[in-house]
Amino acid sequence: MNIQERTLRADDIQSLASLVWQLPSAFFIEKLPLAVYACDAQGRILWFNSRAADLWGRSPRIGDDSELFCGSYKFYFADRPVSRQRTPMAEVLRTGIPIRGAEGRVERPDGSFIWAVVHIAPIINEDGNTAGAIGCFHERVDGGRLEVPDARPQDWMLARDDRLAATSGPASSRSTRTVGYCVSTGSFVS
Repeated sequence: MNIQERTLRADDIQSLASLVWQLPSAFFIEKLPLAVYACDAQGRILWFNSRAADLWGRSPRIGDDSELFCGSYKFYFADRPVSRQRTPMAEVLRTGIPIRGAEGRVERPDGSFIWAVVHIAPIINEDGNTAGAIGCFHERVDGGRLEVPDARPQDWMLARDDRLAATSGPASSRSTRTVGYCVSTGSFVS
């Protein structure tokens, strides 16, 4: 069965979270050179691999409502702090639209930081609703950052309208967007 075509029942996401580390594939997830983690529909972290903990500089508490959407100590886009509710994971859980290539700075508890490129994909259940999401991110090897130009307000409005239209159709019609962070709106734009 093609895993991309599979839909999940509402309770599958919790079962999947506990099963993922019992499967032989858990070994491969743990050994990936990418940081990988998953959240449920409310943004609670279900699991993460050791690379995620390394890049975050910490191990967040699984299922803790005070650590929603990501395990980073602090997160910045366009050199501005971003609340957990404004992270790429939160955006995907709200809209159901994948985010590819969002770039930000992850600050660790010890004050060090990395530039990270973030990719988030929603998990869509049998009813077409977002049941959770899988996130992966990696450190920029050059240690720098890409310049993301600020979008004009009218560009943000068009991108927002496109995203809202994309979420009104069936899950299979949702498109993947490469996004940037708009400083003036404090939101992601495609």
